[in-house]
Amino acid sequence: MIFHRIGGTILVIMTVASFAGAADDTGNSVRLTIVGAAPATVLQPLTTDVSRASYYFRSETDQTQQRAKPLAWHPSIYPGIDLISYGDDYQLEYVFTVSPGADPSLIKLAYEKPEHMHLSHTGNITVQMDGGEMIQMSPVIFLLENGKTRMIPGRYSINYDKTISIDPGTVFNQRYSKLNGTQMNLVPVGGQPGGPMYSFYVAKYEVTNDQFLRFLNNAEANRRSARGANMFFKHTGSIAFKQDDFTDASDMFNIAASRLVYNPKNSAGNRYDHARSPKGDAPFASHPVSGVSWYGAVKYCNWLTIESGRGLAQLCYTEGTNALDWAPVTATNWTEGVFEAYERELWLSYQGFRLPMVDSPPPLIITNAYNEFYKSAAWSGVTNMPYGFGREICDIYDANYRKLSIGMGFQTLPVGFFNGTNILNKIAVRPNNNYYGIYDLSGNMAEWMTDRGRANNRTSRAVCGGSWIQSMETLANARLAAPSA
Repeated sequence: MIFHRIGGTILVIMTVASFAGAADDTGNSVRLTIVGAAPATVLQPLTTDVSRASYYFRSETDQTQQRAKPLAWHPSIYPGIDLISYGDDYQLEYVFTVSPGADPSLIKLAYEKPEHMHLSHTGNITVQMDGGEMIQMSPVIFLLENGKTRMIPGRYSINYDKTISIDPGTVFNQRYSKLNGTQMNLVPVGGQPGGPMYSFYVAKYEVTNDQFLRFLNNAEANRRSARGANMFFKHTGSIAFKQDDFTDASDMFNIAASRLVYNPKNSAGNRYDHARSPKGDAPFASHPVSGVSWYGAVKYCNWLTIESGRGLAQLCYTEGTNALDWAPVTATNWTEGVFEAYERELWLSYQGFRLPMVDSPPPLIITNAYNEFYKSAAWSGVTNMPYGFGREICDIYDANYRKLSIGMGFQTLPVGFFNGTNILNKIAVRPNNNYYGIYDLSGNMAEWMTDRGRANNRTSRAVCGGSWIQSMETLANARLAAPSA
């Protein structure tokens, strides 16, 4: 799901590296690499405006005592993230400014040929290397909100490949998890030739069973309001947008195809629950939700818009008791399968949540001014690779698709499972988050698009990315599906 408005909070992360012992005295150099930085990033001289933004001069930490010289500014080193460096004869400072919606987990640091790395209880990282020792001081993190600055806790983590990541902590994560637990990552303007020339947000992970469960219970408890309007709950727990329709044509949610259960004896608002183990835990809570039709996905977007406090005027879809009532609010000829460019442009002004646009008829997905899915999957921010994780080939350690599911008894995996750390068949999986930090663009659960499968086609929608039950498809290939599939 996408939300395209930009604004709000900026996260500022400071890291200070102190050199000690022979690593400095012998003249040996220490090379710090910013892993995965944009290839087009260039070194630019600091202007007065940029240098004034440094917390090296105005923070409340002890690190402000020595005012190092501004060295350089690297704009857009990651999507929505700039780097400013400072230094003197003793230490270097790297200030990452993270724009609203940009993902700080994209930041990864690596030292060339470290012999040993250790994270201390104080949060510092000690790096042993040939000729001496280097200390990476614990990060100092500031949150800028409504013109005010406050320090928030955060820490480093050392990854399996000896890269260093920055965890901004629970305060930051809670700040960006008010949308029913959804973290939205920034896809900034530009980059991909011929692609969208506007910034927008994309959910970092697929919608989970736990998130969809909260929606279902809240909607059923509020059937008289917009939260639960046009939802008719069957005694089984399945949902249709048309009352007394027991066919599949108006299905919004098929509970039999999901990992959720329904108890009609409970009060409305408490009837949906997770499928639980004999011990009572919910093993599928963090798996992507299944059994959701296009209409159900659209309704979830509208509900999330209301849940986030954006108001009914910002809803991105119309609703009703007939299939053609469900449409983008700015589309004037949706019944004929038409969504004009000027209507898409007007749609961008809405602040609500919605499904991605592709504006490209399957089976071949191509770059265009409104293909948000393809832009979100651009591995370098410019070009696309066959799969959402930026590699030419795909195997069971890259994504969840049919080949893997055969050996697992056909099932989804938790969102973000392919993080480079989790173990599969006693082997660490490879990370499949892409350039913008978005996971599972290939595999696990296929993604509904806003657009019809083909122009002038009333009965299909585009589905991209492939799922656990399919052979792996490339990002450039989409399939058609009935909206109630």
